[in-house]
Amino acid sequence: MTEPVILTLPQLQDALAYWQRALRLQDWDITLAIKRRNKWEGGTTSVASSDWHIRSRHGSIDILDPDDYEAEGFYEKQDMESSLVHELLHGLFHEDFIAVEKTGLQRDLFEAAIETTARALVRLKRQLAASEARQAG
Repeated sequence: MTEPVILTLPQLQDALAYWQRALRLQDWDITLAIKRRNKWEGGTTSVASSDWHIRSRHGSIDILDPDDYEAEGFYEKQDMESSLVHELLHGLFHEDFIAVEKTGLQRDLFEAAIETTARALVRLKRQLAASEARQAG
């Protein structure tokens, strides 16, 4: 990834609707916010976080505000859509669904798999859009 992918909240909400359909999470009520670091609970250093309530089929996703991303000095460019898909995959593969609580190395490997999958899905979506644009133009 060479350029950051920074989205407004309405653009991120459009992406959420797309990915909910793609991942078959349309029956979930998912709230989405772009938050400044000082508004996050728990002091996380992540670029996004999510909270899932399986019984009520409700989830919330927070994406780090681009101003704070820049200030944190992350080594990769921010891609808000990839962060969104990463968190949606956490909902899809939530511990309550797969009956395994992940800790230590298992958690790290799970995070790596989620991240790789999120990036691959977003890359494929963008390649398809570019291909369709070339064919139309």
